[in-house]
Amino acid sequence: MMRLMSLFLSSVCYLHGRPSLTANLFIKGNNLLALHSLKEEFAGKVKLIYIDPPYNTGNDGFKYNDSFNHSTWLTFMKNRLQVAKDLLSNDGSIFLQIDDFECAYLKVLLDEVFGRENFRNQITWKRRGGSANPTNRLNNVTDYILWYSKSDKFQYEPIYIIDDYNTQKYIKERFNNIDENGRKFMKSPLQSPNPRPNLIYDYKGYKTPQNGYSISKKMMEEWDKEGKLWFPENKSQNINRKIYLDEYKGQPISSLWSDISVINPMSKERTEFETGQKPESLISRIIQMVTIENDIVLDFHLGSGTTATTSLKMNRQFIGIEQMDYIEDVAVERLKKVIGKNVAHEKIEIVQTELSLIAENREEYYKLEFDEGGISKAVNWKGGGEFVYLELKKYNQNFIEQIESAKDTKAVLKIWEDMKAKSFLNYNVDLQKQEQHIEEFKALTLAEQKKHLVELLDKNQLYVNISSLNDKDFAVTAEEKKVTQDFYQIKDKK
Repeated sequence: MMRLMSLFLSSVCYLHGRPSLTANLFIKGNNLLALHSLKEEFAGKVKLIYIDPPYNTGNDGFKYNDSFNHSTWLTFMKNRLQVAKDLLSNDGSIFLQIDDFECAYLKVLLDEVFGRENFRNQITWKRRGGSANPTNRLNNVTDYILWYSKSDKFQYEPIYIIDDYNTQKYIKERFNNIDENGRKFMKSPLQSPNPRPNLIYDYKGYKTPQNGYSISKKMMEEWDKEGKLWFPENKSQNINRKIYLDEYKGQPISSLWSDISVINPMSKERTEFETGQKPESLISRIIQMVTIENDIVLDFHLGSGTTATTSLKMNRQFIGIEQMDYIEDVAVERLKKVIGKNVAHEKIEIVQTELSLIAENREEYYKLEFDEGGISKAVNWKGGGEFVYLELKKYNQNFIEQIESAKDTKAVLKIWEDMKAKSFLNYNVDLQKQEQHIEEFKALTLAEQKKHLVELLDKNQLYVNISSLNDKDFAVTAEEKKVTQDFYQIKDKK
């Protein structure tokens, strides 16, 4: 199922270092085929998959025949999730952001693909603000993020927050003691919540908790030496532990995230992406929870590129996949700015010598506005890094896109002539019969004409398969061969 990838920009890299084709990747093309293309190199290596897929609401460009809308969307998701699971490492996790229209159905699907035992949380992200109040239901101000792991060996790092309202209220109420050095602290009980006979012991004559202590006597002695214990004046009372404010991490986050706002329209982080750009602070929290530096992060519904920009700033390797044309104008340009003001646009050119084809590199440097938005300040981002931009090589997909763009019957008929000469048609298409009924075809509506032509195309030949690398019918260029062979680490077969 591997597909041939063709070079689009070759690479865009920072001044330092050389790019490699399995470093940070942007891939333009059908995401299902791109996922299959990645399996050869990345199966079992991806630590985190985050996707914000089309919500199937009719407002996201993901529209189907109404009677098949729901089932088609679920099939669309299942096909991709099954491949995505193969890419995840055994200690990896997948996070899927969705709204309440499809959340319940998506969870059942995820239970099937990843196993109910690997469900971790349904996170509720409370966005501040929302659309105009509807007249027949409550205003929806939340999204849901479904978290599943590949196995019970998943990596997880707890996250604590200290700046939100509830934590600040907790600090004000609890940290009301000051020691001899002027340090604020709160008292925390040391009694065990359950009976622990082995932890019932005397310490300096103070009252022993009924269930015993929550720590060993050895630990009690160590904390005493370190000044971490509070002793009441009355020995009939219990010893407490001192928790100092300057050492307090905050409260562990729960499954309700209300401290992350949507992007302000005037924010430096805002792009021209119109369909739900997510804040880097949201993605960075997920990345921090389940990955460490240099882990691989994958987003196969890349959109505006937030997963990629956040991953780069947090020193994670990323792979982004997007089939819409805006990847070039939004995500790619955005990541160039994250890399920095001095960016090398590297173009691999194939040069003919007497003996063979060789690759040469040219670099052109140009200035970009540096990205100072999102989490840049929080992580002290100074720029740097690299990424490679590839595009799946199209074949019949080119004809489909031409058909979709056709403005009238004349344009459709011109495409049909090209299809007869160059496309791969379904095996049962009789060209003679098609020509015999051409006048009936012309009488159809434009939408019906387009539908008919698309139905004639062999859908197994939408993109060029790697097995056709040296097939002259597909006109694979020397440059495309070089990039594809580098990506799959294969030798030229002549």
